[in-house]
Amino acid sequence: MQRSDSPDVRHRRARVSMGVALVVAALTACTPVPPVPAPAHISVSVQQNRLDIARGKMSVVVHNDGADAVTLTALTYADPHWASVLQWVGALPVPPGRARSVTADLMSPACASPTDAAGTAHLVFQTDRGAASDEYAVDDPFGFVARAVQQGCFASRFAATAAVDLVDVATVTRDGAAVAELTVRIANHGATSVRLDTVKSTTLLQPAAGGWLWQPAQVVAAGESLTLRIDAVPARCDMHAIAEDKVGTRFDAAVSVLSDPIDSGTLTLVASDEQRSRLYDFVASACGFAP
Repeated sequence: MQRSDSPDVRHRRARVSMGVALVVAALTACTPVPPVPAPAHISVSVQQNRLDIARGKMSVVVHNDGADAVTLTALTYADPHWASVLQWVGALPVPPGRARSVTADLMSPACASPTDAAGTAHLVFQTDRGAASDEYAVDDPFGFVARAVQQGCFASRFAATAAVDLVDVATVTRDGAAVAELTVRIANHGATSVRLDTVKSTTLLQPAAGGWLWQPAQVVAAGESLTLRIDAVPARCDMHAIAEDKVGTRFDAAVSVLSDPIDSGTLTLVASDEQRSRLYDFVASACGFAP
């Protein structure tokens, strides 16, 4: 004969079963869930390609040398050479065997405390197993950071003493041949003399007199200004010279503050949109493929 438990017994058993279930659930909840491992074979580099230079941009490149596709959802790039930290969020697929870039404005250099420390990047990925993140050393294969910081800090120091600008572009005739005349102005508002040493040719233009450097070697005393003109001719004559140009109208000028010791570095004379258009028209005409 089957025994019938009293209602009190059944209630006690139900309470015990519920208690056991709660204990099991609590123990399960307390068991740590292992984090999703970061994708393997990921590396990070920083660089500035020719298009980035013209636009004042830089690129942080994420390389996926693994076998699985991942999606980059957040990136934080920090380097003591920069005065700020680059932060990005989005959804950037990075297929296996490929690299994808996060492009941002070129950051201001940190000039006060030089350091040899390298940059780091914190990356967050979405993978087929869930979200994962890790820290990565940032490679600089072309020495972009050191070069950009050096030029940026020198430009800041030089600006405290003088300004050098490309103020005009015109086509003129010299000895029966057309040349592009570049007008450069040096305005010294400081207390120390400065010198414009050389101006470097570009992929688009070179000195009319030959060679790859204009060498004005002009000294401008404190409180004085000087305007000089240099003549240029096409460095190459093909349609790609203009169609694919990125930096042909950016002229690197070597300048010096004649202090003790002399402080020398490079500034970039950047043609304005109108000046760049004039230079393109000159090259097209001089090379004979203008309409």
